[in-house]
Amino acid sequence: MRRICKVLMVIISIILGSSAPLNMAIPPLLALAAPDTSSSSTMSSSAISKVTDTNVMAVSADVTSTTDTSDTSSSDSTSATSTTTGNDTTETADTAVESGTVGTVAWTIDDAGVLTLSGGSFADLTGKRSPWYDYASSITNIKITDEITVTTASNYGYLFASLANVATVTGLNKLSMSGVTSTQSMFYRDSKLTSVDFGQTDFSTVTTMESMFEGCSVLTKVNTTNWNVSHVKSFKRTFYMCGKLTMLDVSNWDVTQVTNLDSTFSGCSSLPELDVSRWNTANVTTLASTFYSCSSVKIINASGWDTARVTDMTATFMNCTLATELNVSGWDTAKVTSMSRMFFYCENVIQLDVSGWITSQVTSLGSMFQNCSKVVTLDVGTWDTSKVTDMSFLFGGCSSLTTLNLEKWDTGSVTTLYSTFYNCSGLTSLLVDTWDTSKVTNCFWTFGGCSSLTTLNLRSWDLQSATASYGNFFNGSKKLQHLTLGPNFTFHNDKTMYLPEPSKQLPYNGTWQRNNDDPTYTSAELMTNYDGATMAGTYNWVKTSGTVLVKYVDGDGVEIADEETSSGTSGDAYQTTAKTIDGYTLHATPTNATGTYDASTITVTYVYDGNLFFNSSPTMLDFGSHTISGTTETYAPTLDKTLAVQNNGQISSTWNLTAELDSSGFVGADTGKMLLATLYYQTDDGKMTLSPGVAVQVYSQTTTDHKSVDISEHWSSNLGLLLEVPNGAAMADTYQGTISWRLNNTVANN
Repeated sequence: MRRICKVLMVIISIILGSSAPLNMAIPPLLALAAPDTSSSSTMSSSAISKVTDTNVMAVSADVTSTTDTSDTSSSDSTSATSTTTGNDTTETADTAVESGTVGTVAWTIDDAGVLTLSGGSFADLTGKRSPWYDYASSITNIKITDEITVTTASNYGYLFASLANVATVTGLNKLSMSGVTSTQSMFYRDSKLTSVDFGQTDFSTVTTMESMFEGCSVLTKVNTTNWNVSHVKSFKRTFYMCGKLTMLDVSNWDVTQVTNLDSTFSGCSSLPELDVSRWNTANVTTLASTFYSCSSVKIINASGWDTARVTDMTATFMNCTLATELNVSGWDTAKVTSMSRMFFYCENVIQLDVSGWITSQVTSLGSMFQNCSKVVTLDVGTWDTSKVTDMSFLFGGCSSLTTLNLEKWDTGSVTTLYSTFYNCSGLTSLLVDTWDTSKVTNCFWTFGGCSSLTTLNLRSWDLQSATASYGNFFNGSKKLQHLTLGPNFTFHNDKTMYLPEPSKQLPYNGTWQRNNDDPTYTSAELMTNYDGATMAGTYNWVKTSGTVLVKYVDGDGVEIADEETSSGTSGDAYQTTAKTIDGYTLHATPTNATGTYDASTITVTYVYDGNLFFNSSPTMLDFGSHTISGTTETYAPTLDKTLAVQNNGQISSTWNLTAELDSSGFVGADTGKMLLATLYYQTDDGKMTLSPGVAVQVYSQTTTDHKSVDISEHWSSNLGLLLEVPNGAAMADTYQGTISWRLNNTVANN
């Protein structure tokens, strides 16, 4: 029989008064893997302040734990009090400290920071800053008291821009928008403004709303419902970096005159939904960063958008990390020149149909699909890439892609293939054998991390222009075992392209060979010796017949670590080693741990004994804070970590857990008196009282697998470890007790 013991201290602090919170805490359990050993956990309490005229019983514990070779844990109990103080203030009338006029609009700034605007009409606002910019640090609120109309000054650009302390604007319904042509940067970088409501919807004369709310970083709501924006031509950066915006209704906007949607919603990272399905985008020429970092929107329905005039789709949906659906199959891309980063980090999109896109004008595809990690297929085989110069990171991080047929791509203009297929870890097939790479100057990490790729044909590849940036070209493509190289391919006589070493596991011997009777090469030798004029062809891993298979099993013969294989020429010596495996102890070294290879497979089996141990223990068991009542109360603890046991021993072996309260029970630190409370363990089968000095079995199990058993999983207010405090049992004091937990393990019945 094997035993594993754990001892812990329990502290109960009691403070008497008229309302009585009760805090009780039990410190953590720490694992012990060695047989016939014990561990202890000690909890000490901090001083607890006595509260005048307050009837409080507090039992609390803050826990720290340590583990040594005897598997001990310590728990210390602390408690704390806090005080809140209120101050009386006296309000006085606000006094104007600054004043002036803009056109016929009189304004004042009072000592409370309120900018008040009277009625009238503004003079021309031609500058690129607010008329009150010089007072920006003083202004916290804006109030419009009377109607302001447009006469000759139709430009409201930068009207309230860069007023970084403004939190509210009232009376916007009195700011007539009739005749206004520009609201550009109107609230630009008002970084404390939380909401805007114009109280009107007629913006029909406005032609630009560029950067209108840009940088309003705490703005949560703008009432834009049914705005008449029928003459607006530019929404560039309108809501740029409004990162707290949670509500925005633009569903009925008439955008038929709009040409610029650059960064319109860029950085609206808290916006949960955005309905633009009815937008008429027939005149739009740029969609650069339109939805960039709209990272909370799940569906962007732009399937009906007319994109016939769009030339720039750079980063259109970049960082839309929660988007699951992007239906853009019908988009007209005939005039687009840049698709760089278009779907970058759309990591939850599963399907992306771009098969019908016209790409004949595109020059940059850099990072277009980078980190679209859930997209399984991409049908782009018919794309016209004749003008593309940048394919860096094009498919980088598309880890769910399994095949890519790019054989028909025209790559004659491409200059960079930097990380084009980086970490495409699911790719097993890649057709790029016809690519013209004669202009490529950067092929750094091109196939790096293609860890499932087994075959790669580079028969037409010419990397002679990539004289400096070619490192890590193959790095991480560890399964690549069939590699075709052409006459113009070059490793630059350098090992930094990191062609992975062929496997030395059965049935391979760690070398490359072109034909069965040709010389064999290690990866380093092939990279430094390859000459396309004389060595072009297909190289394969060389197979061998001698191998050693090393297994790591438990007493039931179940594999507990990955098996390893090594190969070599018959007659060569081999040597194997045991592994250090958590939860297991090596039983004995096998007799054939060392030897020589032969024509058969030699199996070396390391057998391990499984351990029984606590694999999780809480740092605190806290019985909370409760008011003393006139009745008996029962309290359950809360845990910051689980109490869990794992038995890696043989299947059908039985183990149990006992708990024992120290013979002293719970003793007061000040009075030395015992707390007449009952600590017990409740199960569906009954109640087990933890009487002082008596070990009680609280749990047992026959091992059927080696999974962790969460003892505390079902602890609740009526199950598990509970503390019952009778009426009148508690005195003002801090009580301390010790509980010992013990694991007992028996050998399996065979």
